[in-house]
Amino acid sequence: MNVGFATILRRWGLVFAICAGAAASGVQVASHAQEMRGSFVRLTEVQQERDALLAEYSRLLLERATLSSYRHVGEMARARLSMRFPEDVTTVVRR
Repeated sequence: MNVGFATILRRWGLVFAICAGAAASGVQVASHAQEMRGSFVRLTEVQQERDALLAEYSRLLLERATLSSYRHVGEMARARLSMRFPEDVTTVVRR
């Protein structure tokens, strides 16, 4: 079987093209894997930040509920504003 030089070159060219495609594919897979790892790290950071913000929000809701309770409002009115409940109540009738 006598194979010409052009045929050998074509076969080697094909082998080279296949190897180059496989190498490029491997580099692309590695690149995507690295990108995915980076995205996962960022996702973890954002989830931790979200958890911290939710905890702070819960504390703020609790503080707001405490400050707006009737007992606390009455105490603050007496202590800070020197307010008092009137001793004599006068009824005003509009005619």
